[in-house]
Parts: sequence; structure tokens; C-alpha cells
Amino acid sequence: MKKIKYLLIVLLFIISGCSAEYNLTIYDDEIKEKFTSVINKNEIPTYVKSSDPYAPEFDDQLTPFIENEQHPFLDNNDIIYDKEVVEEDTYRQVTYKYKYKKEEFINSYVMKYCFENVQYDYQNNYNINLSGAFYCLRSDSLDINIITKSKVISNNADFKKGNTYTWHIEKKDVDNVNINMEIERNHTVRNLSKNTGPIAIVFIILILIVLSILLVLKKRLNNNKI
Repeated sequence: MKKIKYLLIVLLFIISGCSAEYNLTIYDDEIKEKFTSVINKNEIPTYVKSSDPYAPEFDDQLTPFIENEQHPFLDNNDIIYDKEVVEEDTYRQVTYKYKYKKEEFINSYVMKYCFENVQYDYQNNYNINLSGAFYCLRSDSLDINIITKSKVISNNADFKKGNTYTWHIEKKDVDNVNINMEIERNHTVRNLSKNTGPIAIVFIILILIVLSILLVLKKRLNNNKI
């Protein structure tokens, strides 16, 4: 039972601490998962292990979350998250990252444990439909971000900024979340830069100059023949 408890730590603390982010970056045939949790050092328990075998077990879940390996899949303990821990004066910032193949994501811990209803399809386009109860909220709110440069066919995000689509979940929403998104596979939206117009104008001018030179040369050749 203890083993199962610690396997779920990574989910329980996705959103614990002062602040946290859960990000999915979707592009063509891969999904990059990244979640960052900022934990105040005064929240991390400090204790001395008792020599009394009958002493109650000290319930510390934060330390294993920070120090132990965590696994992105339910049924594979050989694969671990890439982890980075940043030490600051008053807090620790813990970041976990993993890159899934498109067919693997359905078996991720987040899909298996955080959402009551999960529909995920990648055969033609990426279709993600998450609904019902949300089991992983341990703070007042959480923003779930999906980032993609590909064409978004439909979505019901609460906010959109650039290529980032955000769903804001609060405690009042945990019994009825609703996240829907369809993303076109293998097609990238080409964001034209602000310099595209001037560059095009310069290119047209160069073409006109070349054409003018060719016309002048042609005229001189014709004059020489006369």
C-alpha cells in the first residue's frame, strides 16, 4: 500500500506549494509534458527518525516527491521523469519533464489518475476530451496549458495567448471539468513576422532592377546590330 501511495505523489503535488504549472506541448508526433512545483522550505517536514519501533509513521510526502525518482507511466517503473531541483533561500523549485510518443500519452499517470473521463485519439488529428471529476487539485486553483504551433481546429480554452491555450480549474470546478481540443497533425501554422512586408518589397525592387538591367543590355545589343 505504501508503494502505491508514493507512486501517486507525483500527481498529488503537481499543484502543491506556492505555485505550479502543468504544460503539454503538442507538435506532430510527440507530446512534451512538463510540470513545475514551487515548494516553500518551511512546508517540508524535518524530523529525526525514532528508534521506537512502535512510534507512528511520520507522514512526509514532500521529501520523496523532491528526492526520489518519479515515473511517467502507470505500469513501467523502468522509465523515469527528467528531474531538475533548483535550491533557493526560501523554496525549492522541482520540475519534471517527459516526452511521449503520440500513442503513449493515454497511459500517462496524469491521464490515468487525474481525470474521470478521458477520450484521446491521434489517428487523424489530436482529439483530447477530458471531463467529469478532477482528482488532482490540492490548492485553490490550477492552470493547465496546452501549447502548439500546429493548426487548432477547435477548443474551449478559458484563455489563449499566442500558441498557449489555458484552462483554469478552481475548487468549485473539480466535480465537472471540461477540456476539449482538436489539433491538426503534421501541419504547422506559419506565423509571418512583422518584417515579411519590407522583405517582400526589397525582393520586388531587386527583381525590377535586374529586369531593367536586362532591358538596357538588350537595347544596346540591338543598337550595335544596326
